Amino acid sequence: MRFLLEHDVIRIAPVLSRARPDAGLVCGIGLNVRGAGDSVTAALAARDDTEFLARTIGRFDVVATIAAQSARDLDRALEEISGRPDVVTAETWVHLRIAKERYEWPLPTAEELARR
Repeated sequence: MRFLLEHDVIRIAPVLSRARPDAGLVCGIGLNVRGAGDSVTAALAARDDTEFLARTIGRFDVVATIAAQSARDLDRALEEISGRPDVVTAETWVHLRIAKERYEWPLPTAEELARR
């Protein structure tokens, strides 16, 4: 276990269950960006309130999940994100109730690790 931790293969950390009704607000945001979008994804990745972030192909260039404790905090975060000069459009939605939340992933096989 120590080897895995020291070589950044695994990380041990608490995960807040968003399925609890008192967990605050969770909002999805889909962004269309100018250019490659690297500065947008870097800025979102650096935010403490970003819980999920992905570059995508399709309707949006970037999809993220933003968490906040209040509507005012959520509004402020969304204004900051959508107000960036490299964001062309932003579409948001609020997660009313989390129906499924999953954080376990299978470990790669030795062959898969060797290919990396």
